[in-house]
Formats: sequence, structure tokens, C-alpha cells
Amino acid sequence: MRLLTGISIASLIVSIAAVVFVLGLYEELDKSGSESRENNSLACAELLAISGSITFPEEKGTRFDYDKAVDNYHTTIKKVDADRKKLGC
Repeated sequence: MRLLTGISIASLIVSIAAVVFVLGLYEELDKSGSESRENNSLACAELLAISGSITFPEEKGTRFDYDKAVDNYHTTIKKVDADRKKLGC
């Protein structure tokens, strides 16, 4: 019985240590960032490609569909511009 209690306590301590270690790794990654501001050329190129592929909707179908498509177009452009500004592109 004492052996089982000892094993249980040891496994609990190991589990807690593993969780603390993983949380420390996540915090370290969050501090350094997945991509530094100086080396964001790939992200800027992707945003540039996305902004070039967004097309203004054609006026086909109902007026409601067209208005919704125009709103989505402007929202997407704003999001891309905000990301470009955040990355310094």
C-alpha cells in the first residue's frame, strides 16, 4: 500500500513538472514571437499576394447579395491593411 502511494505521489510530481516545463516553453515562444519583426518578408509577400487576389464583386444577382459582397470586400481589405501595418510592410 505504501509503495502504491509512493508511486502515485512520484507520478503526480512528474506530471506537475512536465506541465510547468511546457508552460515555460509556451511563454518563451510568446516572448520571442514566432516570427520577428525584422524577418517578416514571407508574411509581407503573402499579404501582398492576398491583396492582389481580392477582386471587387460584379453586380450579378440581387441587390442584397451585391451589397453584402461589397461589405465583405471592404472588410477583407481593411484586415489585410491592418496586418500589413502591424508587420511593417
